[in-house]
Amino acid sequence: MLQISLAPVFDRNFTCTDHFCGDVTGLGDELGCDVQIISFLPESGEEDYLRPYRNDGSRNEDWFTFGAKVYAPVSGIVEKIHICPLTNKPGIFNPTFASSITVRVDKEIIPKSFPLDADLHIILAHIERPVVKVGDRITEGQHIAYGGNNGWSHCPHVHLGAWCGDQPVAICFDREKTGTLYQSVGRRHWFFGV
Repeated sequence: MLQISLAPVFDRNFTCTDHFCGDVTGLGDELGCDVQIISFLPESGEEDYLRPYRNDGSRNEDWFTFGAKVYAPVSGIVEKIHICPLTNKPGIFNPTFASSITVRVDKEIIPKSFPLDADLHIILAHIERPVVKVGDRITEGQHIAYGGNNGWSHCPHVHLGAWCGDQPVAICFDREKTGTLYQSVGRRHWFFGV
């Protein structure tokens, strides 16, 4: 199984749910992951427990991921952008293709164990308001969109998928890069968003 280590897509504390082998199929879905910001409540200032939303989560705006800046997990070229015109209500999904950005990863950062003759692609789905366009060269850590809730999504999150040629690629997050980002933004921003 191919695997790639990515930089964080949020500058906040996050959790990741993996798509295990056979869970969902199709390039970009199989072995992907869903990422959500989890936070202490900023208005309380208390470190009680981490949660993905404030209030009861019935509005997109309650979710810390919704509208949060999404950062490029790798450097590469934006090959495709798809916009889904529908925004879902939490708990209800639309069986449509999600808004997404597809990136062809720079060859020099592809692990040597990957097939040499195939391009590595990363898709970031369920995003909204992309701030990049097709053909743009993006760099790891660059702001590229905002967190959304569209397509096959029950709640605000960002789906990450990867494939090389016709092989799905498992995703993990680079813990060193995550730690460096945490140090850069500080504990208060990481856990409270302020």
